[in-house]
Amino acid sequence: PLFHWFGAGAAKLFGWGEFAIRFTSAALAALVLAVVFAVVAPVFTWQVALLAVMILASAFEWARAASLARVDMVFAATANLALLALFVVLRGIRHEGRIRWGGVVSAGVLLALSTLAKGPAGLILPGLAAVVFVGVQYREFIPRSWGRVVGAGCVVLILASVLAGIWYLLAYQVGGERFLEVQFFRENLGRLTGGEEYQIGHRKPRLYSVVDLLVGFLPWS
Repeated sequence: PLFHWFGAGAAKLFGWGEFAIRFTSAALAALVLAVVFAVVAPVFTWQVALLAVMILASAFEWARAASLARVDMVFAATANLALLALFVVLRGIRHEGRIRWGGVVSAGVLLALSTLAKGPAGLILPGLAAVVFVGVQYREFIPRSWGRVVGAGCVVLILASVLAGIWYLLAYQVGGERFLEVQFFRENLGRLTGGEEYQIGHRKPRLYSVVDLLVGFLPWS
């Protein structure tokens, strides 16, 4: 429901119209770019941070999603902001030997929002990305800080699950079995297993995702 909540809020501010409907995607895209700069600059240099922002902002799919009144940018923004928060937490553990609880809470809230934007995929996909990132980039320090990393990760997961779960519980009380059928089995499990509802328009060739990724990052592919 997150995209619709944002859209309703924008309509309250600006009145009903195309600008209000598209405002959410554009504003969230700009917010992510600002946070990318704020996170990257202290780690590297402001020049590197600016380059990262310019590359992301000019990528075809990012610019396209920022202009559309669809859930795509809401999902992308909340998921990426959550990953940036997790990155801040990991750096705190690695370089300061402590858990930055502000980053942990931020990551949990953002993952909950990502889940409200895209369903369980909003929690699973960023979670998998975080696990792969830790395994590749931080594998050398993991044995020394295993407890802190796992502890912070568990808190993030529990917080995100509880916050998103509150809405799912309320939605189930209103929608009942029909809500579960549509939201979980058709919209999520059906997409994963290729159910009959997604035979037309959603079935793609095996290399489709690779090609789509390359096209989406033009001209930087």
